[in-house]
Amino acid sequence: MSQYDIQHEAPNQEDASQRRFFGLIRVSYTDLLDSIALLVDELLERSTIENACVFELPAFDDNDIGSPPEHIPIVLHQGDDALKLALRHIQSFKLENEHSGRIIKRLPGLISLSHPEPVSVLSRMATINHKKSELHKLIIQSHPDKNKRFLQLVDILPNLVKLKAFRDLLFANRPLYSVGFSWKHRKSMKRLSKRQLLDMLNKTLSYYESRFPLSPYNDIVQNELSLISQYPATSRFIMARNLRVAPAMNLRYEKDTDVILSELKAPVDMIAHSPLFVFNQSIKLHPLKPYCSQDVRQPEAPRHRLVIDRLSIYEDSIDTI
Repeated sequence: MSQYDIQHEAPNQEDASQRRFFGLIRVSYTDLLDSIALLVDELLERSTIENACVFELPAFDDNDIGSPPEHIPIVLHQGDDALKLALRHIQSFKLENEHSGRIIKRLPGLISLSHPEPVSVLSRMATINHKKSELHKLIIQSHPDKNKRFLQLVDILPNLVKLKAFRDLLFANRPLYSVGFSWKHRKSMKRLSKRQLLDMLNKTLSYYESRFPLSPYNDIVQNELSLISQYPATSRFIMARNLRVAPAMNLRYEKDTDVILSELKAPVDMIAHSPLFVFNQSIKLHPLKPYCSQDVRQPEAPRHRLVIDRLSIYEDSIDTI
């Protein structure tokens, strides 16, 4: 059994079919946790470290949302400490430090290990990623309404952070020449009707009122709801956010080599949300450096009237697009 606590009480007014479905989600989740725990035991018992380093980033919380950092220092961990942090990271699915889980911890790094059966370990990692995907599908199928599905998930798997649970284990599926780390800026743009925006704000308010009743965000979101309610019903908005700058890694492979697991691709660039695991390889490493906003070009803001600064919500005017 997993070390994680799982509630065994289904929502009171669900019928038998739904309760069985919720039970299936719990079983799938427990199986996922157990598979990761067994993988961790395997790596600790049968692997030796070739090169292990992770770059620990400072803790972020809800107060950092919408506030682009000027600097991001890093702390380098190597050897046994790096491996322990990496293994703890891939098992961390729950809320931390009483924040909403909208900003989740990232731990870029490289864990290069020697193992007597590397293909078997990679296959187990691929199976774990498949289990993550299947669990995600089960949760999506639990209810067609996104908001109700969210509330059900809180009942079924309390304190679960989906972004943490469903992000893949990262591993090299082809012999590598080098791994380079850098910082990457990304942008998200989404158009919303007035009703969609109100629904989004109401969902946020419901979450904070139920989980963090004393949070100052309750008053902030209430004011935002009042502001949007004054707009005509046909109003349109744009959520144009510069996503939080993220550590990224670029993978360069040895020439004329094939993938190890034929059914999977070998990625080239990816967000370094977790350490990259490689086995029985000697790799050139370009480490992550501290972030400084003055060293990179910042994305331009939309040419629209700003409505909600916290969420980067703008009026959607066709004339200014």
